[in-house]
Amino acid sequence: RVRGDNKAPESRVMVFRRTDTVDVIVAHGCHIFKLPNDVPWGLYAPPPFDVWLDEPRSIGHYHFLDTHMNVHLMPKDNNIVLKVQLGAKGDITRVLKVPPTTLVSEVCRQLAQRYAAVQDVADWGLIGKEKGAPVRLWLPDNEPLNAFPHINMQYLLFRLRDAAAQRNRRESVQVQSDEAKPTTVVGVAPDDLEQVDDRGTLVPRCLVAMAAELVRRFGLQTEQILVRAGDELAIHGIFRDLDAQRPLDAATPPYSVHALAGAILTWYRRLPVRLFQPLHAKLEKAATTYEASLLLAAQLPQRAGLLFAWLMQLATDVLTNGDVNQVTVAELSASLAPVLIATDNPIIQAKLPRIIATILHDKLDERQERQEALQGGFSESASFDFDDEETSTSAPAPRSEAATSKPGGAAGDNDDDDDDDDSSSDLGFDETDSDEEDDTVADSAPAAPAVADKVDKWSTERVADWLREELGDTISNIDDVCNNFLEDDIDGVALPMLDKADLVRLGITKIGQQKKFFLCVKTL
Repeated sequence: RVRGDNKAPESRVMVFRRTDTVDVIVAHGCHIFKLPNDVPWGLYAPPPFDVWLDEPRSIGHYHFLDTHMNVHLMPKDNNIVLKVQLGAKGDITRVLKVPPTTLVSEVCRQLAQRYAAVQDVADWGLIGKEKGAPVRLWLPDNEPLNAFPHINMQYLLFRLRDAAAQRNRRESVQVQSDEAKPTTVVGVAPDDLEQVDDRGTLVPRCLVAMAAELVRRFGLQTEQILVRAGDELAIHGIFRDLDAQRPLDAATPPYSVHALAGAILTWYRRLPVRLFQPLHAKLEKAATTYEASLLLAAQLPQRAGLLFAWLMQLATDVLTNGDVNQVTVAELSASLAPVLIATDNPIIQAKLPRIIATILHDKLDERQERQEALQGGFSESASFDFDDEETSTSAPAPRSEAATSKPGGAAGDNDDDDDDDDSSSDLGFDETDSDEEDDTVADSAPAAPAVADKVDKWSTERVADWLREELGDTISNIDDVCNNFLEDDIDGVALPMLDKADLVRLGITKIGQQKKFFLCVKTL
């Protein structure tokens, strides 16, 4: 699902060969969105990946695209997005966007302005983690950020310097710890455990082992999986076997699937810092709309974001078997929320399940969208023809998506702390999503109203009349909704471009009403 830049706020679903290179997709996207050729364009994968796709590489190189299909077509920006955890606990996160030539000392100065615990910035420093290794280094003050290509800029720590770091402020000093490295898989930072790439998401091997055994035992089809509690004694046995590197499928008697699911949730619950803990303050004032929910998840530190993405994929697997396991989105969201944050705040306790539910609905829509695309289920009226690109001859034509995303691109230093809405452009994270209906429903769709003029020529009044005619019996406050359409100048051009978030703002808030709306639009 390729999204255009903020001047062409829409998306297209396209099918390519795994061997096609990124520059081929960029060329297709520029052709479809009619983007100017006087600026360099590139493909950007939004959080938790936060990476520009290299043009010489094939898209098959990026394993996360197998399950996370969103990419943004954006002007290439040399600025670096930093995600920094503040303080010894690391339970506060700040996001900065700075030029690559910015000195480490300047980054520390900007962070000190945003962290009340800092009394003297000279006592504080920046810790970076080497990519693909558990090594952490104090970054020298006098070096620019682009001097550290081996450091993961999505996983920085802002801490009080130890004695060695104070003495060597102009050299990279390895972070020393007097704590013995624990062996248990419970209560350990993910970076201290052996990692494995599972469906494009880097997570500890113990999680993959538990999930693999759960799938092998048909756990995804088991009633109330991830909702019903597992036996605590069995969960303890699972962790004991993982510690001893014993295969879980060799246990006698075999572990129940509910114990395996419970062990996964227990692992998340007992992390030193739960995934959403750094966003505790933001959660209290966060909205639970579609855009706000995805934006909040995008602000997770990269490690937490990857772990959250993995858990959401597992939950989506469960929900796709919902007709068998009888698990609903609401039930699963309520089960997952307590393992992602520790809080006594009733506002957060009520909000987080709704946010998780919104994200899960998006994942289910994305999975349906992918299935339709791979099966060639494209709308004829929305297809595109390519005159000279080779890929188009062997791939289905892309399908239009009615989305109004606004990927990033704002230059300069931006911080995500002041307002939840500010950092969407900083992160290059889309604010809205499209709502694409199942093509099989179209067979039972109501006949399109007879109109003498083309839809794109409709005035705002004509759109309001059509809305009242088609959905007047469904929407109780149809007059208010029609007035909202008129006030927002929704004419025949804007009508097919509306998405779920737009409908909520316009007063069509119920899922059933939204689905009927999109079904009626399809018939036009």
